[in-house]
Amino acid sequence: MLKLLGAVAMAEAGQSVRRSLIVHGLYLVAVLIGLVACGFALAGLHTMLATRYDAVVASMVIAASLFVLALLVFAIAAFMRSRPRKTNPVAATALVAAPLAATALASRTGLKVATLGGIALLGAALGRHLGR
Repeated sequence: MLKLLGAVAMAEAGQSVRRSLIVHGLYLVAVLIGLVACGFALAGLHTMLATRYDAVVASMVIAASLFVLALLVFAIAAFMRSRPRKTNPVAATALVAAPLAATALASRTGLKVATLGGIALLGAALGRHLGR
């Protein structure tokens, strides 16, 4: 029975990791498509500005705008980094209890699989909870 529980726990953890990889891969594809779209938008803006002004002026306007945007993003990141992080008592307790539970339960060889499965399920549950 413990081997079955361990197998179920490992299957759940594998499915969770697989789903997470698929979702992150889709996010990556969306970001790449967004970057290509931004590139075409900048090329269109450059063409529009070049028809009204000189091509060099159009390039300088776009470069200055992107520089200001980069400074704004940098300032937001610095502000967010300076703020203190909230501690989650559930995560802190789980981080302290997981190694203790693993050493206490893993003293028998038959319980090792169940212990690892339980720890994997605990990690998956905490990851889902903290990821929200």
